[in-house]
Amino acid sequence: MTGQSLHESLIEALSSFLPNLELISKIVLENAKQATGSKHGFVGTIDFDTKALIIQTFKVEEKCLVKEEKSVFYPDENGRYPWLFGHTLNEKTAFYTNDPRAHPAAKGVPEGHIPIERFMAVPVTLGEKVLGLIALANPEKDYTEEDLEKVETIAKYFAIALEHYRIENKLRTIASLYETLVEDIPLPTLVIEEDDTLSYVNNAFEEFTGYSKNEVIGKMKWHQFGQKDYVEKAMEYKRKRLEGLTAPSVYEYKVVSKSGRIYDVNVYAKVVPGTRKIIASWVDVTKVKRMKKRLRLQARKLRKYSKGLEKMVEEKVKELR
Repeated sequence: MTGQSLHESLIEALSSFLPNLELISKIVLENAKQATGSKHGFVGTIDFDTKALIIQTFKVEEKCLVKEEKSVFYPDENGRYPWLFGHTLNEKTAFYTNDPRAHPAAKGVPEGHIPIERFMAVPVTLGEKVLGLIALANPEKDYTEEDLEKVETIAKYFAIALEHYRIENKLRTIASLYETLVEDIPLPTLVIEEDDTLSYVNNAFEEFTGYSKNEVIGKMKWHQFGQKDYVEKAMEYKRKRLEGLTAPSVYEYKVVSKSGRIYDVNVYAKVVPGTRKIIASWVDVTKVKRMKKRLRLQARKLRKYSKGLEKMVEEKVKELR
């Protein structure tokens, strides 16, 4: 593979937002090795929580007793990383040496590691953040400033790819968390688009209304589940919310299930920030309203009985007198 095609593969990996960090790292390492003629090298990334350097890909062309598998290097209590490659992380600067043993930061190599004759390390940074590291070793000729510039350019591409990867990964995590929370919430919840179509309903909605997600999402409008007398009022509330006007965040509503059963509910509705979508949940208050109705009837009966009792007592008092 030519240097140009390797370079193109790196750009393609960056533009396609590959979800596989190890694959992106391999492409970066192959680019860096090809650009400098290095025989060996590795690419690592920094874990933001633990600050550990995680080796994503490792490549040698000679027998090495150090296993070619993912390794982790933690900084010491002073935040300093070990070995010669740690120097570039500690100082946040790229460097190369054609006499590694004479470098001030040199402390030998791990037992069983191949001899290092020439060495280069470039931090992968974005602004003030250190995201990772590209380390190379043992080209046929000495490293030059031109070699260093080439790898620094690759590191810039890699930094952008890493940041995109982290953002996408974070978004996937947030989306997964949101979906889990909404799916498992016991309240029927729905997302209403500007044209009144439902773009999302949760499991509790299915159980409550009797409609499946396949029947509802993208096919039905929210007011098809409401009793006519209550729909007009709710539609007016929706219009006001989308126009930025004041509207009740909680209001009474009547939901009609697939079987035709009518439920009294309290609806909690809000505009999704930055969109023209409404997210709404409701609480079933049918039993509560029925209980209140019974209590009102019993109270009326009790008042009527009480008045009758007072009248009877008055008559008895008159008789006694």
